[in-house]
Amino acid sequence: MSKLNLLLCLIGASSALAVDYPSRPAEQTINAHDPAVLKDGSYYYVYGTHNMPVWRSRDLVEFEQVERQLVRRLPEEAAEHVGEGGRTLWAPDIVKIGNEYRLYYCLSRFGSSQSYIGFLVGKSPTGTFKDGKEVARSSDPTEERGAPNALDPSVLMDADGKQWMVYGSFFGGIYIMRLDDDGEARSRGSVGERIAYRRGTAMEGPTIIYNPTLKEYFLFVSYDKLDSTYNVRVGRSKKPGGPYRDFKGKDLNGDEDNLPKVLNSYAFENHSGWHGPGHNSVLRDGDNYFLLHHAREVVDGRKIVHTHVRKMVFTDEGWPVVSPERYAGEEEQPIPVKDLSGKWEVLFIDPQNSEMQQAQPGLVFEKDGRLSFGAEIGEWSFKQPNSLHLKLGDRTPVSAKILPAWDWENDCKTLVFTGLSEDGVAVWGKLRD
Repeated sequence: MSKLNLLLCLIGASSALAVDYPSRPAEQTINAHDPAVLKDGSYYYVYGTHNMPVWRSRDLVEFEQVERQLVRRLPEEAAEHVGEGGRTLWAPDIVKIGNEYRLYYCLSRFGSSQSYIGFLVGKSPTGTFKDGKEVARSSDPTEERGAPNALDPSVLMDADGKQWMVYGSFFGGIYIMRLDDDGEARSRGSVGERIAYRRGTAMEGPTIIYNPTLKEYFLFVSYDKLDSTYNVRVGRSKKPGGPYRDFKGKDLNGDEDNLPKVLNSYAFENHSGWHGPGHNSVLRDGDNYFLLHHAREVVDGRKIVHTHVRKMVFTDEGWPVVSPERYAGEEEQPIPVKDLSGKWEVLFIDPQNSEMQQAQPGLVFEKDGRLSFGAEIGEWSFKQPNSLHLKLGDRTPVSAKILPAWDWENDCKTLVFTGLSEDGVAVWGKLRD
């Protein structure tokens, strides 16, 4: 069968489909820095850094703040270890074990590795939390900065029901340790095993999610500068303790940058752009996955923190990618191939550039499967329910997923795609005409 006839068959087969687009959401974001997320009952709870403000939502779109400061005093042992300069709790994570809620936190002297990780214990997601136990601590003599920094805890329940904590920030790389059922480190005084490293520059904010369909663990980390060049990378492993490999099979525990980069500072037309997306958490809710992170918008010369929720999907090759648009209630679903033709904005996320990257208009999908972008020409193909493959000019082929979305920049519904090229470069697209 010719390519044209195949495309016509696909159009006919999908002609009865209709996209279930999200409705216009409330124009609302919250300002949870270093967001952590918990699904409990019918609510999603989001916790932020700086003594744990809390928001809740029934749909991950509209939120209400339920606590401005969940933790009102520093845990005594943590404060004693960190000393002056440790004024606020950072980078929370929360897990529910039985009927107990464990709120993990870190306290640190800013710019140092004089840091402490512990957890508090509560009987509800927003109730009174009491001092729990220490999990890890680190100290700050300069000559020991190759050791881990006890910051940014994130707790994982593996496929066998065992608890792990991944942690680390800036100094010394990313470590993972087993936890006992009571939430403490299984081996007292142990720092665990290093699973990711980047020589001389920032790597922090780790989190791990397990995909039971793929039977793989995915480690997300944030690179670079918090308020400007933050970006998110990911590796995967068959075991929670690693080794974690990047898109090209390289161990994240080496000393070089890894691919793919799934988030970077970006701008679409009609918006000034989002700076420094990073320090993410990931939620698996049934068969749905969401990535939450903070980013900054420049307003009157100031960078204002916003929390973004993004739909996360997996490419046909099993790599996680995120929607170019903030979540508005959309579902991954079969897409009519006839809806793809038109003009798109496109962003090839340069892995070597962590500054603001601007999406470009003019990527044209023709109904007959032809593709053009200025002088570059190529072809596109589609496979139900929502798999897209692109080949443009001399660029390497791209494997992507199509999603419905709300176009926040232009206040309308649209389609987007998100995927990776064969050399591990993230590619985003948004249908405009």
